[in-house]
Amino acid sequence: SGAHVFVTNTLFMGNMLIHESFNKSTGQGNGSGIYIDSGASLTVVDCRFNGNGHPSVTPSTNHSGNPRAGAFYGGAIYSTVPTHISYSRFCGNRVIHSYYNNTYSGGGTVFLAGAASGSTVKNCLFAANQDTQNWSGTSLPVTKQGGALVVSLDSAAGTVEIENSTFAYNLCDGKYCAAGLTVTAGSVNVKNCVFGGNMIGANASDKSVDINVRSGASCYVSYTLLSQDGALRSTDVATACQAGGTLELGEG
Repeated sequence: SGAHVFVTNTLFMGNMLIHESFNKSTGQGNGSGIYIDSGASLTVVDCRFNGNGHPSVTPSTNHSGNPRAGAFYGGAIYSTVPTHISYSRFCGNRVIHSYYNNTYSGGGTVFLAGAASGSTVKNCLFAANQDTQNWSGTSLPVTKQGGALVVSLDSAAGTVEIENSTFAYNLCDGKYCAAGLTVTAGSVNVKNCVFGGNMIGANASDKSVDINVRSGASCYVSYTLLSQDGALRSTDVATACQAGGTLELGEG
C-alpha cells in the first residue's frame, strides 16, 4: 500500500541540504533532490540531477568554514522503497561524510536503503560525483557507504538490477567503498555497464575504484567493462569484496 511516485523529464540542480542541531555543531539529512522513506514505489524517468548535495562549508560563523559533521546519505536521491530510475543523469553531485560519535557516516549520490528491494537502474549516467570528508579532526577516510550508487538493503535476499549504465570519473574519499558502486547489504546484478576513470582516496583501506562488496552482500557482474587495475595508481583495483561477501565476474 501507499503512493506510487512518478518523476519525469525534470531537472534537479543546485539543491543543497543544510541542517544544524541545537548547538550548531552537527548536521544530518538525506536526499537533497528526492527523499522517499515510505510509499509503494518511486519511478524516475529522463531526469537530470546536477550539482545537488551538501555544501562544502557551513553558513554558521562558529565553524570557520568547516564542513558538516553528522550523517548525510544520498546527494541526489535517498529512497527506502522500490525505486526505478531510467534514462537519467547524475553529474557533479556532492556528499560530505564524517566521523562523528565514533561512527563513520554518510555517502552516496543515489542511496537505496531498507525496503528498496526490487529497484532498477537502467540507461543512466553517473559522472563526476563526489563523496568527500569533512574536517573531522582525523586523517582517516570516514565513510563505509560512499560511491555514485550505494545499495544498503534490509535483507540479504533483497535485489537491485543495474543495466546499460555508465559510471565515470566519480570520486570517493572513503574507507571501505568504491567510487562507482558500493553494496553493503542485498544482492545486485550488474549487466551491460561501463565503469571508467573512477577514483578512490589514497588512504582508503580498500582500493577498489569501481565496485566494492561488503560482508553479507553480493554482486554479480556480466558483460560489463571495468577499469584496469592500477590505471591511476599502482595500488588501485577495479573491484574488491570483503570476507563474507560475494562478487562474481561472469561472462563478458
